[in-house]
Amino acid sequence: MQRSPEPGTETGACRSTTALVAKEPGVRTLQTGGIDENGWYSKNGALVQRSQETPEHLPFGQVSATQQGFMDHVQAGRVDRVEDLLEFHRDKIEIDFQDALGQTPLMLATLAGSIDMVEILLEARADPHIRERTEMAYTPLEAAQVIMEDEDPDFEELVQLLSRASGHESLPSKRSDHGYEFRR
Repeated sequence: MQRSPEPGTETGACRSTTALVAKEPGVRTLQTGGIDENGWYSKNGALVQRSQETPEHLPFGQVSATQQGFMDHVQAGRVDRVEDLLEFHRDKIEIDFQDALGQTPLMLATLAGSIDMVEILLEARADPHIRERTEMAYTPLEAAQVIMEDEDPDFEELVQLLSRASGHESLPSKRSDHGYEFRR
């Protein structure tokens, strides 16, 4: 099924030697492939538009759909989708992006207890030292330690993995202060 992006527009210039041509009134297709000035291109015979949102075009405080999708897949534990996004859209993903609470993808994977996801993110060079912006201001390692000690002893393998990634030869002691006042 082909889409008509702009009624009344019959042709358009493309970056390559291709041209948008009207096959029927109001329906445009790419003759030989390529992308026109509005981001339209042919995909399996259908006319689709490339997303115009890139980090440099987004207003402050907004997140690109690719970044949000990446965060959602991390939180849901969809390892295959995260690997695909890192492989094919790495230039559109900030691996150490912090959400409103300051949680990075690595922190989300840690809180979910997903060893596979944590390994993937560490291989992609996620920074294990970034603190969340909550009252407790934990790093992923500190959060995993607290969960292991207070709730779930199965977090021990995750704690060991994050400890090594953080550069600790042995498990560091828990912080004695319980957070700090975050200055904005």
